[in-house]
Amino acid sequence: MNNTRLYSPHPFCWRPAGGERHATTERPGEGQTFTALCGLVAEADLSEIGWFFATCGACNARAHELAAVPMPSAPDASGAREC
Repeated sequence: MNNTRLYSPHPFCWRPAGGERHATTERPGEGQTFTALCGLVAEADLSEIGWFFATCGACNARAHELAAVPMPSAPDASGAREC
C-alpha cells in the first residue's frame, strides 16, 4: 500500500455531506464518517452531484481562518464588490 500523501496547501479539505460541502481536517473517503469544522458529524458523499452542494457557511468561515485568508467582502446593495 502506498501511503504517500498528495501535497495539500491547507490543513483541511472539502467533503460533501448532508446536502452541503463541509471543510474537515480529516481525509474521509466515500461513506466514511468525519467531523466537519462546523461540528457536524456526517458521512462523506463523494458522488458527482455532491460537489455541487452549497458551501457550509460556518465551515467556510473557519477554513478562511485556518488558511489565514480574509473572507471576501459582501456585495453592496447594487451587487458590486470592492476591489
